[in-house]
Order: sequence, then C-alpha cells, then structure tokens
Amino acid sequence: MKNTSAIANPKEWFESRVYLNGFEIPPHESTDVAEFARQYVANKKQWDQAFAYLKNTDLTVLPIGRHALEGSDLYIAVSESDNKDIQDARWESHRKAIDIQYVIAGGERMGVTPLSKTTVTVPYDEEKDVAFYEAEGPVYLATPEKFFLFFPNDAHQPMIKADGFSGSKKIVIKLFYKD
Repeated sequence: MKNTSAIANPKEWFESRVYLNGFEIPPHESTDVAEFARQYVANKKQWDQAFAYLKNTDLTVLPIGRHALEGSDLYIAVSESDNKDIQDARWESHRKAIDIQYVIAGGERMGVTPLSKTTVTVPYDEEKDVAFYEAEGPVYLATPEKFFLFFPNDAHQPMIKADGFSGSKKIVIKLFYKD
C-alpha cells in the first residue's frame, strides 16, 4: 500500500473524524477506509478544501448545475432528481475522480460494490471519466445525515428511489484521484 505510513491506524483515524475539520456530517460506513486514508495523505489540500466548502456553505441554496470550487481546481455538481427505480439506475465508476456525494435534502438509495465484481456494459469514456456496469451489491439509504465517498475501485449506483422520499437534492464534489 502506497503512502499510508503517515496514518498509522486508518480505522482509528477514520473514526476520529479529524479530517472533517469541523464539518459535522460523517462519512457513510461503506467507505473504503484504507483507500480514503491513502488518498487523504496523497492530497490533503484538496480534501481540506472540499470539507471546508461543505462546512462553510449554505448547501440548501446552491443553484442546480456545475460550479467551480473557488480557490481550487475542484468542481461541484448540484442536482435535483425524482430518482429512478432500481432497475433503471446505472452502476458507474470513474478513473480520475473520487466522488463525495452528499444528499442535501430528501433521500435516495445508493448501491456500492467493488469494481472487481462488475461486468462492463459501456466501456470507459476518458473525456467523461465514466464507465457503466452490470453489478449487484448492497444498497444504502442516503440522507443529509451522512455523505458517501466513491473511489475508482468502487462501482456505485446513485439516484435510486427511496421509500418515503419524493426525490433528492444532492451535491457531488469531484476530487482528483492519486495513483
């Protein structure tokens, strides 16, 4: 494993939430803790910028669309969706980006499974940094109480309808993946 020597115990570090720098919302338990620790050490500045943005911004009033994250080379995408039936929601992954996906309002379900357990249905598009898959995996409820982290080794299936919610408003922050 590269570069995790700065974090001696990734699980303990993850549970401490020190990396959140005051942002009150914790990551979902499905997070790949070892990969998060490695990526955090590899590019601490971008993680600090992302969590500072989440902490210091009134996310509920963000306009729908793609926006630059001021003072960084990161960007955010804000969307509202009625969400989809599970059979219509696509599994996807990225090679260059890590997703922080945080449901600001409402709720949706999100699937996550290791990329190694998928079958490619639409090959990787370098320009869009996405590939699509056929897969199965656990599906979790996403609400404003937790955010999700998806790394290149995670296939994820966002925007699935959740019982009791008419849809969701979500922010996705794209961070750069470091090999």
